[in-house]
Amino acid sequence: MTTLPDAELRNFIRGGLPPPWLLWHAPGEDAMLALGATALSTPDDVADWRDWLSALTPVDGDVPLCFAVMFDPGGPADAPWIGVPRVFAFQPRRVLRLPLHVLTGRAADERAGAQSAAPVTSDGAARYIHAVEHAVSELRDGGLKKIVLARREQWREQLSLSMLLPRLAGQEQSFVIALQPDAEHLFVSLTPERLARVRDGVLHTMAVAGTTPRHADALRDAAARQALLADDKEREEHDHVLHMLMDSLRALGCTLDIEERDVLSLTHVHHLITRVHGRMPGQRRLVDVVAALHPTPAVAGVPREDAMRRIRELEGFDRGLFAGVVGWMNARGDGDAAVTIRSTCIEHDRITAWAGAGIVRDSIPAREEEETRLKLHTVLDVLRR
Repeated sequence: MTTLPDAELRNFIRGGLPPPWLLWHAPGEDAMLALGATALSTPDDVADWRDWLSALTPVDGDVPLCFAVMFDPGGPADAPWIGVPRVFAFQPRRVLRLPLHVLTGRAADERAGAQSAAPVTSDGAARYIHAVEHAVSELRDGGLKKIVLARREQWREQLSLSMLLPRLAGQEQSFVIALQPDAEHLFVSLTPERLARVRDGVLHTMAVAGTTPRHADALRDAAARQALLADDKEREEHDHVLHMLMDSLRALGCTLDIEERDVLSLTHVHHLITRVHGRMPGQRRLVDVVAALHPTPAVAGVPREDAMRRIRELEGFDRGLFAGVVGWMNARGDGDAAVTIRSTCIEHDRITAWAGAGIVRDSIPAREEEETRLKLHTVLDVLRR
């Protein structure tokens, strides 16, 4: 890893270094800042993205290869994703590792004054509830078993990188991911969900699905945690994700150790979480796991292809990198990848944010809409500070 001179770090914070670049921070670890590449690498045919991803190999053994896969690589593109490759990778020229608070502290010294923010468009509660009602009807007819439906919010705001970076500090339970593939788009995700991590052949992944609101009162909050663990609807949603993970990983030849179901407590919500560990066969690498798992039932549904087809029809917009995958891999095949939920795309003076909820046959549309609003607050709390 190389260091970055203070002058160049200040230039990055001010938005003066050209893309592509990736800021990657996993909970409890130092941040990785991967800067500079001649171009993005993309598959010749996006339909073959899984084969292309599995064949990726870092050019420089000492520098990780960064990659990104949109939620629906083969789906139609619309704003704000026009011009962004559906799947891409790049080998950075320089990599800096430092505590996140060091980077965000430097940025705080550079930031400019905030601009006013005003809502511009919204997919709104009524539209989301209508989509969920359609989905629940289909689920009760027995075709789908689960589908994840998202909503989006858009508004106008001038938000520079120097303004954004200080706001990313203090995210203890979530990944902090900022990715700029080109000069027009800055993607940010504050996701709690790791898709896969591989170190020396040891795999770590997790099933994160099933949600309930948090409460300011400690006793009510503790009761909500216990109720979530016992809730049949939330457990069903969670188990769809867990079983798919287990089946896919065993098909790759992984031996697995499944922890007991637990609760992950975030700022606005509790999630059900089951952590999964295992050992990979010698020929397998992180990108093989990503190709096998993405998109999981936590962001798509069951059966996967049927759910994705209905998502296109019911949502009516391109998720892009929301609910996609961003990660990195080194020459040994080790690396880390996250499912990019709780995310936003910033382009000039327009900001788009997304959140979704898993729908099963017993879902109540108004409660699912409330869940998406709580999840949106994870992003809005940072962007509109």
